Amino acid sequence: MGSPWVRKVVFGLLLVGTAIGLFPVAARIADSFATHPWNPSIGARVLLLWPDHIELRPVASLSEFSPRAPQAGYSFTIPHDRQNWVEEQLQTQSAPTYDASWRIRVRSLGSERQEIDLELLGDGIYGLVYEATSERIVPLRSRLAGPGFAFIVLGTDFACWGILWSAVYMILRHFKRPLGGG
Repeated sequence: MGSPWVRKVVFGLLLVGTAIGLFPVAARIADSFATHPWNPSIGARVLLLWPDHIELRPVASLSEFSPRAPQAGYSFTIPHDRQNWVEEQLQTQSAPTYDASWRIRVRSLGSERQEIDLELLGDGIYGLVYEATSERIVPLRSRLAGPGFAFIVLGTDFACWGILWSAVYMILRHFKRPLGGG
């Protein structure tokens, strides 16, 4: 590379770029800090899927609709081809505060089982991870984090960034040693 000034600018861009590039990894790692053992005292919601609409019901009233009655018109699982429609419908659902919105993540656990993460995102995270089958809903974990959770994500990003650059430094230092171990 050319002048020392160019090397400094490129190195600075690499430092900033890796911090930004590691952010999705850090967010994924930090996400585990917002997941807690199931706490029935929080008023989380579960999703009922009807042919023409969705409903968000309090988990406290779970015994009213789960296990599912044989003639019930709703389902607990979300077919893959309807997932986008369900996400669109969630955006029309009211939230307790104006600056919050619903988010859903669906993970298939087999042909008839799904793990559903339904949460309200606003100043923090508030929701539930539950297992859904064709017959019932089983709450697994609570999702809860306040506005300070952003600092956990940033701290995790900084830690990942520090580990990466420490490893780069150690590797470069190792290769700069003279042959013969001196």
